[in-house]
Amino acid sequence: MNNKITVLLLLILFYGISLKAQTPITPSDGATNVALPLASITWTAFDTGDLTGINVYLAADAGITDIVAFATLTSSLSLAIPVTLANNTTYYIFIQDPDVQVGPLVTAGPPNFYSFTTEKVQTTSPTDLESGVVGGTGLNITWIAFNGRHDDVTNGSYDFELFDAAGYNGGAWDGVALETQTPGAGAGSITLTTNLSYLTTYYWRVRDTDNDGNSVDDGAGDNGPWQEYSFTTGAAPTLYPPNNGTDIPVDFGTATFIPFDDGGGFGPYDIQLSTDINFGTTLVNVTNSATTSTTFPTLDFNTTYYWRVKDSDGSGTWYLYTFKTIADYEAYLASPVNLDSNVEPINVPFTWYFDADYDFSIKFYLVYGTASNLAGADTVKNIFSLGNSGLYHMRMDPATQYYWRVISLKNNQMVAFSPISSFTTRGAAAVPEIAYPDNGTTVYLTSPILWWYSLNFHIFHDYEVEWDDNSGFTTPDTIKNIHSVFTYLTGLSGGQTYYWRVRSFNNSIDTSGWSSIASFTTFDVVSASIPNPAYPTGGVEVYSLFPRLYWVLNAPSQGLTYEVRYGLNLSGDNVDVSGVLNTDYWIISDISQLFVTLYDGIVGGETYYWQVRSNNGVTFSDWSDYEEFSIYDFTADLKPILSWPIGGNLVYSTDVNFAWHVEGSSLGLTYRLRYAESPGDLNLAGSVIGTGVEEISSSNLKTIMLSAGTTYYWAVRVNNAENSLNWSDVESFEVIGAGGSNVPLLNWPVGGATVWSTSQDLSWTLVGGGSPTFEVQVFTNVGLSNHFTGSPFTAVAGSPFTISGLAAGTTYYWRVRVEPSEPWSNVEVFTVFAGVSPAVPLAASPSKGVELTSSKATLSWFTPTYSDQNVKFEVEYANSVEMSNSVVVTDLSSPSFEVNELSEGTYFWRTRSKTNNGKYSEYSDIAEFKVTGITDLENEEVLPQKYELSQNYPNPFNPTTAIKYNLPESNYVTLKIYNMLGQEIRTLVSGQANAGSYNVVWNGKDNFGHSVSSGAYIYQIVAGNFIQTRKMILLK
Repeated sequence: MNNKITVLLLLILFYGISLKAQTPITPSDGATNVALPLASITWTAFDTGDLTGINVYLAADAGITDIVAFATLTSSLSLAIPVTLANNTTYYIFIQDPDVQVGPLVTAGPPNFYSFTTEKVQTTSPTDLESGVVGGTGLNITWIAFNGRHDDVTNGSYDFELFDAAGYNGGAWDGVALETQTPGAGAGSITLTTNLSYLTTYYWRVRDTDNDGNSVDDGAGDNGPWQEYSFTTGAAPTLYPPNNGTDIPVDFGTATFIPFDDGGGFGPYDIQLSTDINFGTTLVNVTNSATTSTTFPTLDFNTTYYWRVKDSDGSGTWYLYTFKTIADYEAYLASPVNLDSNVEPINVPFTWYFDADYDFSIKFYLVYGTASNLAGADTVKNIFSLGNSGLYHMRMDPATQYYWRVISLKNNQMVAFSPISSFTTRGAAAVPEIAYPDNGTTVYLTSPILWWYSLNFHIFHDYEVEWDDNSGFTTPDTIKNIHSVFTYLTGLSGGQTYYWRVRSFNNSIDTSGWSSIASFTTFDVVSASIPNPAYPTGGVEVYSLFPRLYWVLNAPSQGLTYEVRYGLNLSGDNVDVSGVLNTDYWIISDISQLFVTLYDGIVGGETYYWQVRSNNGVTFSDWSDYEEFSIYDFTADLKPILSWPIGGNLVYSTDVNFAWHVEGSSLGLTYRLRYAESPGDLNLAGSVIGTGVEEISSSNLKTIMLSAGTTYYWAVRVNNAENSLNWSDVESFEVIGAGGSNVPLLNWPVGGATVWSTSQDLSWTLVGGGSPTFEVQVFTNVGLSNHFTGSPFTAVAGSPFTISGLAAGTTYYWRVRVEPSEPWSNVEVFTVFAGVSPAVPLAASPSKGVELTSSKATLSWFTPTYSDQNVKFEVEYANSVEMSNSVVVTDLSSPSFEVNELSEGTYFWRTRSKTNNGKYSEYSDIAEFKVTGITDLENEEVLPQKYELSQNYPNPFNPTTAIKYNLPESNYVTLKIYNMLGQEIRTLVSGQANAGSYNVVWNGKDNFGHSVSSGAYIYQIVAGNFIQTRKMILLK
């Protein structure tokens, strides 16, 4: 019997333990910070073996006497809570089966106890543990109204207490409170009177004081639990913007001031902002502000503002301050153009500009990344401005969308932020297509041009070419980093077959496969015969600072290139070459034409000597006899003459080289160059519009990156007030696009070559696919109005095309286009060997509307081909293009004639040659010049009236540039070159100098004879108290 009772007791004990283990509950046992309101408590079903149900209690005390909810449940697994529980209070759950049957016994089941604690009351301001809270007086503290007990029917009244760290005492709250308040029923906020210190942590608590529900504080027994919080004040406010402050950012945001009391306590405050010192109108008008700060809107650049503050409940005195915003240094992003989806990634040029005057203390941060908000972006810091602009080149990833902006800094403080711009880089490179030469075609130069085209030609698209004399490319030569769709080969042998191929080469970013293999054969080498200088010769005066030299050959010229040397120090029977190369004399090599234009070292009023020799790829001929010419000493200030690109020519690179000149002194001049996709957008009478762009250039050469496949129009003027409307003529050109071009390239005869037969093959290439028909035009005048046969040749199947019936001694101009009306090719020129016939002269100088400030002019011309006879010349000039009332001068033995006693006006002239038997050639084209501003002081040298350092010329330059300076009196002079870090690179001048104008040349080398790298350099002159500095750029 006892054993049965023992077993029964063990079963009851085991059963009770198992019940407890199988009762998961929500909220979980011991849970804290339980969110309110709580609708019910739940548990998991367990097998009790009960007879009548389960008793469930929710109480506010551990003794389960302060009952919140109770129920006896037979099937439900939850107990509904009929009231709102109190915050920050621990509640207890008791679950028990009152009548569990175990065997033959009925007894109460084991008790199950659980507890949880509710969350404390939520505050809205300041939040618990908040930092940076404004110090001083008047802080408003708010919380969500709450009850102290679950059966309390009203919110409040409350007790509020504020402590510092000492009173808080690590959570004991047993020190002296800084402030106490007793907000009434329903209240959920108080305003502190305590003057809060800065950078200090404060502790506060609040409790409900009417827990019996009668809305009356009946003493300690009636108080609910404390709700405890803390906050930390921020740093003390300062006056910002400071009084009389300058260079204040326009979007600094928050203005702050030091709290003050003018009676009635600290604040509230009234704050006003205006550009009117009398505050007739206000930009900000804040009243009764509880804080010592307010938000200012984005302000205008370079503007003076006034702002004032007063204590609203004090004496009413306004305290006035003033500041001035920074100049407009906000960067305006220029390139890459926003949303451009085809940016070449190899070397992306980031460019921007700002409107304010140049300031050396301005620097930039370039911020870029792949997130539209620039999150996680990279930053290039401390980019110096270039005048009023900025530039930075960077390699980017292909096929990636980027976002970027520029931050302007002055004195290392951020002062302006540009908007965010976006662009997408281009993807993989395509295999180029061969254009010319191919299929074993014969080329007539040992330095031929190779042409190709690409389906994705773009800015900074590099190419690599290799060639060999065998198709297996066992020992190829290579040219890399080609930025155009053509390149020159050098050092080839005559009569040899060569093979070549090309690929797109984006360095480490991307490389295409090789193109198909092309082949060509060079023309058999002819002897390198000595050229005969044709013009200018005999000391003739030339009316251009960019003279063109011509020569002729009395032998075949196919495959020949030429070398010219010229300068001030070529003299004597044996041609004494003295001085420093590229300073006293110059050499131009690899000339493929029978003429060359001189761009370097030519100064008005000087006499120059020149020679020419030929090269057949193996040997040079002897130098020709030297010839002499002088340069007219210009004083006129003329409009520019555009040299390239002109006439709708096709440019085979997106790096477009613009070139122009003025027929007058250009040293120190700067220019304005405008270009646009529509001629109307140039708007030469005002500012550019639409697609128009204007750029400043300090030389007559400028390279600009443009878009492929686009036609442009451009013009140039000298950048000074007197020439504000003296624009050049407008010219146009097209940049080659993807897929090649439908504009033919002329191969032969070109460059003024002399041909030896009156029947000639014209050869050209189409840099692109297809097999169109062509229209060929051949003219006898440079104005392209006199057709060789009276009409053009049409429906021409292709190249080469043979023409017959050419006249000996005549110069022809020819061009080709794809039918029916595609753009014309460039115009090329050739001359038929004269033999015993009279050659048609070419009018040389003065021409092209050049302006002379002299009553006399030397007319000069030349014959572009060798003649077997001694010829004489006839020249005709008039003041009308119709040549009416002209003056004719005959039987001239030399190709020049001086005209005297000219009055101001426009003159026209032409010439022709005559053989010994009296046979005349055709007249040359009519040349034009102007006579203006005639004075009696044409030859008088005038000393400078002031010190002056001119802009170097050319600029940018490679490898040499000239620097001119003026001294009105004798002085000790130094002229030095520095890098952008201020380190001396070269001393060009150091010594005593008399009054006058000086011109010194820098060859791009430092004081140790080493060539310096590409980049910007500073040059500075010091002459007594006169100091002037300028900047120049070396491009290699």
